[in-house]
Amino acid sequence: MQDAIQVSGSSQPKKARRKMLPAPIEQLNEFNVANYLRDLPCGLSVGQAAHEIPKYRSGLIRAVKRTREKETNFVERQNNSADSDQTTAARCELYVGREPISAVIDSGAATSIITKSLMKQLGYQINQPSNMVIVTANGTRVRALGVI
Repeated sequence: MQDAIQVSGSSQPKKARRKMLPAPIEQLNEFNVANYLRDLPCGLSVGQAAHEIPKYRSGLIRAVKRTREKETNFVERQNNSADSDQTTAARCELYVGREPISAVIDSGAATSIITKSLMKQLGYQINQPSNMVIVTANGTRVRALGVI
């Protein structure tokens, strides 16, 4: 027992502490399959490999192609109100003929709707009836009277 040291007054031998060294496997570099395959001698030039191996060609194109960062513009939002999660519809004033009208803008709408009183004010009439139920910009459901 070379590693044991006898301590006076104790019947048990005490083992000497050794400094912990890292395991040899922790010192190895992580194996990278892509680098391994890239460094294998295959006897083909880059052009020949790109012509013969479609995956090599697409990987080569991806490696040298410049990409553009996608840019998205957002409307700035103020969080100082208590109802910061609620939004309001965008309104504008537009003209139908010479008549000014206050309108709500709904850029995702498949149809445009007007009130019955505005239809009469503008002098329009319903051409055909409609069974359509329209969800407005504020989320309410409205049954259409007809098509103008």
